[in-house]
Amino acid sequence: AMTRGVKGIDPAGSKRAASVYLKTRAVLEKSGWKNVVFATGTPISNTAAEIWTFMKYLMKKEVMIENDIYYFDDFVRNFGNIAQSLEFTTAGKFKENTRFAAYINKPELIRLWASISDTVLTKEVDYVNDKVPDMEGGKAQDIYLRQSYSLVNIMKSVRKKLQNYEKLSGKEKKANSHIPLTMYGVAKRAAIDTRLVDKNAPDDPLSKTNRTIEEILKSLKETDAYKGTVAVFCDQQNRRENGVVTFDLFEDMKQKLISKGIPSSQIMVMESGMTITKKERIFADVNSGNIRVIIGNTATLGTGVNIQERLHTIIHMDAPDRPMDYTQRNGRILRQGNLHKIWGKPVRVLRFGVEDSLDVTSYQRLKTKA
Repeated sequence: AMTRGVKGIDPAGSKRAASVYLKTRAVLEKSGWKNVVFATGTPISNTAAEIWTFMKYLMKKEVMIENDIYYFDDFVRNFGNIAQSLEFTTAGKFKENTRFAAYINKPELIRLWASISDTVLTKEVDYVNDKVPDMEGGKAQDIYLRQSYSLVNIMKSVRKKLQNYEKLSGKEKKANSHIPLTMYGVAKRAAIDTRLVDKNAPDDPLSKTNRTIEEILKSLKETDAYKGTVAVFCDQQNRRENGVVTFDLFEDMKQKLISKGIPSSQIMVMESGMTITKKERIFADVNSGNIRVIIGNTATLGTGVNIQERLHTIIHMDAPDRPMDYTQRNGRILRQGNLHKIWGKPVRVLRFGVEDSLDVTSYQRLKTKA
């Protein structure tokens, strides 16, 4: 289904999706439209296209045609509000993009959605808002840092590469289609710490890394009396050269905390591939305050991690790409069982950004998607 240049929607299908579609159709048609169940915690986690995708799998073709949603373009016309918005690009300029920005005709959409889905809301399960701690200031606090000299230089070379890419012919662009994505990655990593990109970059005193260390120490000091804890999220950890890790951001942070007097045993860096037993032991230590700082990425420290008891601060060093991941990160602290609720103390959620960098767009995009 073509989508006429709407950003954030991938019009290309996949072989795997086509295969699932054929199999579900075969079963549904044989069984009088029964016997196919899709189960997920987050049916719409990333783009508005997902709600239509589920309908495409599970709804009768005639019903979709009747409601004028058989083609994605028609679905967007009936239920989507396509908006123009200014976004900060990797090239360091603002550019107008067309995005699926909101839903319209929601009652009709909900009625159609309900014909193929059985929805259970979080609040209907065991989550009660009055058991969740309040956030300091009522919301996540944004801390925007100025660009360091080394970041300015990296962004200059990123811009130059992108300008050269824009000058290429259509054929050349196709052959070099990796360039914009690679540059996006470089810009995103450099905004966290330029040492993640450049081996000669200095350890900038004003980097997100060093500001994160300050905020961790501040929180630990404030909560010393009850061994309050801090969780730090960052999805970029290493710089590699020829497959070898030549800079490890989490290790750098750990060493800095140790040099400031935090015992090594109180700092935990999460690694992928840890056994369930090991993870449970770590989480129990965070809950008791024996481990006071835990550092990881969305995958290792997001879903299914119960460390809420003494958790006072969480720090987002970067913005994940999906609202679902951002919600999962925050769900570590905004969770029943956090003792700050009983103590009547607010908890702290900090989001770091760098001025005039891709961070601006990342948080804007999360808001649009949410």
